[in-house]
Amino acid sequence: MMTRRQFVGTLGGLAAATGLGFGLAGPVRRRLDVAAIDAAVLAPLAGRRITLVAPDGTRHGALVTAVNSRRRPGRRGAPTTEQMSLLVRPDDPATPGGDYRLHADELDCEAIGFSAVGPDGRCRELEAVFTRIV
Repeated sequence: MMTRRQFVGTLGGLAAATGLGFGLAGPVRRRLDVAAIDAAVLAPLAGRRITLVAPDGTRHGALVTAVNSRRRPGRRGAPTTEQMSLLVRPDDPATPGGDYRLHADELDCEAIGFSAVGPDGRCRELEAVFTRIV
C-alpha cells in the first residue's frame, strides 16, 4: 500500500515528466515552532539571506551574520542546557525589534522574539536568544 507522501511524490514526478505544469517543483519547507529550534536547525542559516515577517505581514530582508550555540553540562539538581543565539542584520537599519516569523529557503519558523542590539544606524542588528533543556 502506498502512503500519502509516496503518492504525492509520484504524482509530482509524473506531472514534471509529462510537462503538465502542476508538478511539485517548489522547495519543501519545514515549519517549526520555537520549541523545535535547536543548534542543528540554526547552524545552516549562518551567512544566508532570510526574510523576517512582522505580525502585520510586513516583510524585512535580512542577512544572518552569526549563529552561536553553547551547551552547559548539567550539575546536581540542574539539567543540561543549550543556549543558542541568532544574530541578523536587516536590510533596513530602522527595522525595530519584536516578534517575527523567520522564512528561509527550506525553513519557516513561527514567531521568534528579536531584540535590537548595537548602535542605531548602519551597524544595528537584531538578536534572538533561545535556551532549552537538553
